[in-house]
Amino acid sequence: MAGHAAVRKLRTLVAWREREGLYLVGGAVRDAILDRPVADLDFVFRGDVRTLCESLAQEWPARFVLLNEAWGMVRLVPEASPGSEQALTLDFTPMRGEEIEEDLRQRDFTLNALAVSLGGGLDEEPQALEDPTGGIEDLERRRVRMVHPARLREDPVRLLRAFRIACALGFTIDGETLETIRSEKERLLLAAPERLREEVFKLLACDRSHSHLVKLDEVGLLSTLFPEVDALRGLEQGPHHELDAWKHSLEAFREAEELIESGFVGLSPWSQDLEKWLREETDRVSLLKMAALFHDLGKPLVAASGKDTEVHFHGHEDRGAQVVGGMARRLRMSRRDEECLASLVEHHMWPLHLHRMASVQKLSERAKVRFFRHLENQALGCLILALADNAAKGSPSGAMDKSGSFPDFVKTLLHFDCTRDAAGARTPPLVNGHDLIRVFGLEPGPRIGRLLERVHEARVEGRVKTREDALEFLREFLEMEDKGSRKESLDGQPGASKKYINYK
Repeated sequence: MAGHAAVRKLRTLVAWREREGLYLVGGAVRDAILDRPVADLDFVFRGDVRTLCESLAQEWPARFVLLNEAWGMVRLVPEASPGSEQALTLDFTPMRGEEIEEDLRQRDFTLNALAVSLGGGLDEEPQALEDPTGGIEDLERRRVRMVHPARLREDPVRLLRAFRIACALGFTIDGETLETIRSEKERLLLAAPERLREEVFKLLACDRSHSHLVKLDEVGLLSTLFPEVDALRGLEQGPHHELDAWKHSLEAFREAEELIESGFVGLSPWSQDLEKWLREETDRVSLLKMAALFHDLGKPLVAASGKDTEVHFHGHEDRGAQVVGGMARRLRMSRRDEECLASLVEHHMWPLHLHRMASVQKLSERAKVRFFRHLENQALGCLILALADNAAKGSPSGAMDKSGSFPDFVKTLLHFDCTRDAAGARTPPLVNGHDLIRVFGLEPGPRIGRLLERVHEARVEGRVKTREDALEFLREFLEMEDKGSRKESLDGQPGASKKYINYK
């Protein structure tokens, strides 16, 4: 393993006197005991960390990175050999206290308060394991337990990290630790948003995170982090939903996670296409799960009773997109991630509207093109979210109905998307905006884009094949528009109630 090789090399580079004060600590020791892949290596050193690492950086060779000058934290990034995988990073921190036991007792959880000395001769195995807080027993009992309540108060991010570690390892959190987290939950707001975002994304990226998310909610951390969800609790949704809005959201999260972890087996033969899309970007799983959890946040803001006395939530997807956008900015999410999350929430009803249209009349190719063209890289995520949302509605018996026509309809959309290259959907455009301005004398503006979209749709439908066809199509289209004979306004922007009608 790369971690073992790095430790062996480190022992050869460090003088024996210094090795006596050098310890491998934390997650790397824990993961080695559990026979899990080691993601990185953390060391504590009784001595001058900076001087040690400057020497190591030259001898290894490795890149020297000063992480925190005040605390003396240094990272070494060894140069990877040609053709080899990226080397592990090695982080070095000065020992807190005179002995390693003092340092370990200041760590967050017992399963991270483990250390192995790199002392001894080069032919000797590393010395005995240091475990002053009972971490080995907790590993055997598969539980996450705090070292001391003060450790959680010192760094509020640890309140959230407990759930992330438990989820990653498949462990539970012990009762006393949970009660401490519950009592200290408001301290979470003192943590840097970037660090909170990192823990949330890591938690959501784990398999089987639903049960940990529920426990996170039970101790109040979820409401502390995302107070917007409280308005969903107890919000009834009418006869089409068995669950209130919050329970439905949790169930949609579970359904989305189940789809992901099954490898989309129920959507064969398009499973591999979905799996490939999902893994193309690092945070795509986390963002999709987050969208499933927050897709209905706009409902409390638009809830109204209609003439039939039933509650309606018209436009909730648009308001929900605004809400999650604010949440994303609060967590200092990247602009791309914010736009992805907002787009999924804003359009999560679109596949269902297409399905309803298809149940009345044959769905046009134009309607399919507009869905995939408008959402681009988010279209497949929107379909997965819509499937999870639909499956989470519930039934009088309490069973989640995953059968029926909607999953089959989604398969027809997947078939269309995965085979539309043959129709020229992803080839270079036949005409561009400069052509429209030069040939037809149009002014630059949004209208140009919508006209180009019409050409693209006609191309997918087979009505346009060449540049000459495209120009003739536009000429006829503009003539019809000038005569006022078009039934549908090209420049009309869909409002909340007409949003999907204009996508026919």
